[in-house]
Amino acid sequence: TPQGLDYVRKLVLDKSIPLSFPEKILISREKTTSRRLLNSETINNYLEREGFVKIILEDYSLAEQAMIFHSAKTIIMPTGGGLANLVFCSRNTKVIELFSSSYLPTFSLLLANHLDLQYIALVGQSLSGACEHSSAGNSEDINIPTDRLLAFATD
Repeated sequence: TPQGLDYVRKLVLDKSIPLSFPEKILISREKTTSRRLLNSETINNYLEREGFVKIILEDYSLAEQAMIFHSAKTIIMPTGGGLANLVFCSRNTKVIELFSSSYLPTFSLLLANHLDLQYIALVGQSLSGACEHSSAGNSEDINIPTDRLLAFATD
């Protein structure tokens, strides 16, 4: 509910944290064992030239993660639990969620709609030939062509 989202924001969001955070972020899942970007090094290099900063959420406290998402104007991230941090985003934040072709959960879309975020779902190319949603696909890494991602990230 809108009231529940407001409650979580007030409970966790601490604007007194003395760190500055980037406006363009790419959330990395490199410390995980699933849903990683296969061509992450190439994507990181291109996006860095466009002003994006790679963030590994595991390196930050919950309060810091809240401020990272609150400060961001554009967020690119493979699908995963870290997207619960969208609750801390400001209105009109651009969110590009990356998916494998066989795992397409919709919870982030619902959250983005409630929060008036600019949401884009970008589905990668199939690695296994499967193109149907399945729970088994939740561990498949993500293959996004760099040019497709850049078209959405830099417009």
